[in-house]
Formats: sequence, C-alpha cells, structure tokens
Amino acid sequence: NSLGSGVFIKSDLILTNKHVVGDASKVRVAIKPSGFGKVKNARRYEGTVIKFDDNKDLALVKLNIAMKDIPTVKLAKEKDVEVAMQVHAIGHPLSEYWSYTLGYISQFRSEYSWLDYSADVIQTQTPINLGNSGGPLLNNEGLLVGINSFGNPESPGMNYAVAYTSVKEFLDSRNAVVVQKKVKQKAKEPKCESDKLSSGKPYIRCDQDHNGVADRYTIDARDFGGYFEIWFDNNENKIFELMLRIVPIDGQDD
Repeated sequence: NSLGSGVFIKSDLILTNKHVVGDASKVRVAIKPSGFGKVKNARRYEGTVIKFDDNKDLALVKLNIAMKDIPTVKLAKEKDVEVAMQVHAIGHPLSEYWSYTLGYISQFRSEYSWLDYSADVIQTQTPINLGNSGGPLLNNEGLLVGINSFGNPESPGMNYAVAYTSVKEFLDSRNAVVVQKKVKQKAKEPKCESDKLSSGKPYIRCDQDHNGVADRYTIDARDFGGYFEIWFDNNENKIFELMLRIVPIDGQDD
C-alpha cells in the first residue's frame, strides 16, 4: 500500500528510506525494464528488510536473488561533493515511474532534524515529490551523494536527501536495528477427542491452539458425501465467527 524508490549498492542489496518500507518485513521490488518499457513488464522480486534506522530514516533491503546484470552505485566521499555542483535524482514522483530530474546542491546541513528524524542532509533544489523517497541523488560521476527523502511543501525549491555521511554511518553501524530472522516452529497438531451427539452420531472436538478451548468440531455426514466442519471464534477475540463447510470423502466409504 505504498510506493517508493531505491538504489542498488550491491547486486542483492537496495538502499532506501525507512518510511518507504514502513513496518513491512517483506517488500516487492520492480526493476526498470530496458528503454521505455512499461512498468507492467518490469521484473519483480521479493525483498526482505534486513536493517533499518528509525532516526536517520534509512533501510536496507536484501533481494531473494542476486542481480548479475544490475549496475551498482558507489557512495560519494567529501571530495566528491560541493555546493553548486550538479546532481541528478531518479524516482517515481506521484507514481510517474523512473523519472529523472536535474538540479544543484544548495547546501550541506549537519544533524538536520525533520519530522521524527535527524541526519546529515544535502539541501537541493532538484525537484523531489512523493514517490521519489528512497531514490538516489547522484553527482556527475554517478556517485551516490544522498538518498532523496523529503521536501518543503511551502517551498518547492527546497528539497532534501539524507547525505552520504549519514548513509555510511548507517551501513557501518551496529546500532541500527538488524531484523532478526524468524525461527520457524513446527506447528503443533490439534488436540482432538471423539464423542457422540444425542442422536448417536459420532463427532470429533478439537483444540487447535492448545489453550483448553475447543474451536473446531467435525461431524460425521457421510449421508451428504463427507464430513461437516464447524469453526467458531478461531482467533478467540470474543467476536463470534462461524464457518461451516463439507469436507468431501471423494467417493470413499470410510
């Protein structure tokens, strides 16, 4: 339910803004088609958010496969950045995919604060709009000067990118949050017991989540070609839910 930009710093690592990925642990990544190909033709992959910094508004996404044909971008150094130099932005402003804009560095501002974030930023009059967030700000040599992050809504000529200095700190830091891999636990088998209805028909009562409360009943309904399964309040949030379905036997008699 959100759209942003990103830049490859390794063949399987994409740098972007934390506010682009939000609280998601998994994201979908669309890679630009060649030439003027339509976005529907873009290759799509799954990515996992492996690291983020809520203070600097930065996040790192790891693809489930390394891209052998994707050029990566190197980080600029202080000698590569000057006020009044040309810079180039790429992103998806207002969902206009892979748009390019040109501008100039207005100033470098240390420990700049905005919203709930704080980082070194590059102030630029390069146009940046919603959808540009997370995309690269590049110098003429193609080095990464910053990650385009926000603009001043009252002044379209004042836009900001998280600077290469804060990006390096984020990539090198152990203080940024590293997302722990979830350890898959083997699902417990439901605890079930047999009983009979007053009519004598057998049924099975099951406790799916092992909390002592039955939440599924299976009733013999072979006269109808299967079994009735009744589920209710499966998430036990005290909101009554009911699902009734017939589980077919596929012609078998038992």
